[in-house]
Amino acid sequence: MRDVVVIGAGLAGLAAAIKAADAGLSVTLITKGVGGIQLGTGTVDILGYGPDPVEAP
Repeated sequence: MRDVVVIGAGLAGLAAAIKAADAGLSVTLITKGVGGIQLGTGTVDILGYGPDPVEAP
């Protein structure tokens, strides 16, 4: 059983899934199609704005 289920892989869904996973929760991300990030590959850096630096995604 998962702690969190996120519906949608747009920016908000991905950000929510990442925050939940960083908090140690088990996360399932459900999306239809390719998601919002696929349309702008390399143009949106959602991992780069947290309080701690990210070494690698």
